[in-house]
Amino acid sequence: MEKTRSAANAALLKKIIAGVLIGMGAILPGVSGGVMAVSMGLYEGMIQAVSNFFKKPKQNFLFLLPIGIGGVVGVLITTGVLEWSLTHYENQVIFLFMGFVVGSIPSIVSEANSKGGFKARYLWAGLAGVALLVLLWLGENTLAENVDAGITNLQAALAGGIMSAGTIIPGISTSFMLMYLGWYQPVVEALNQMNIPLLLCLGGGFVVVSLLIIKAVNWLFERFHGYAYYAVLGFTITSMVLICPKGSEGLLVNLAMMAAGVVISLLLSKGLSGHKESED
Repeated sequence: MEKTRSAANAALLKKIIAGVLIGMGAILPGVSGGVMAVSMGLYEGMIQAVSNFFKKPKQNFLFLLPIGIGGVVGVLITTGVLEWSLTHYENQVIFLFMGFVVGSIPSIVSEANSKGGFKARYLWAGLAGVALLVLLWLGENTLAENVDAGITNLQAALAGGIMSAGTIIPGISTSFMLMYLGWYQPVVEALNQMNIPLLLCLGGGFVVVSLLIIKAVNWLFERFHGYAYYAVLGFTITSMVLICPKGSEGLLVNLAMMAAGVVISLLLSKGLSGHKESED
């Protein structure tokens, strides 16, 4: 009994930590909350739990609750320290999250090939994922001159919808998309200052868009499992390449941070997948 309780507590803590990383990924520039969910081995479980919530409401609620708590904590922590950490240790933070991305690759490949094995045609989906993210990156460069200004309630709701899409669709950096529109800084300020009216609009937009697209995304991953995951893989690898800082200054420290990210990602993925197997 004691061993079972300890295992359950460990699994709960791992889900909360994974939620924190997903929340941080949703806010940090160049990082995708969806990719963080994939790297932690939680993505498909989260999608199924939300899209089929009322089939097993208690089970799905208990699965999502620690991740949601961790996600809120991750967002609040990140918005609280984002400006300072990126000002003083930008490269180290980015390399840490690159490590999370690298650590996610084995689990993505394993999941992609889990139904019927590898098929060469899956690589086309991977290339499509690469091409789409490159197009988004080119758009980010084109719109980089947008200046963050104020944000209305409607814009906050739309920003929440964008954050939802970036969480549900791996590889899409919501922060990049908000930067395109000049809404990133106002959203961060609203979170830092606990601007309740704007946060309610942000949350409302997040929920509405989630409900609109979650079924479609779940259907896509169930019907085209291998293709969908190789597209995610293309997104994942390309996102890492695009956010990689240039130059060799502090390279050893940066690589150490990246290695730490890889280890954390692999440990969390292993722990969470092991917990999933025990539940099954």
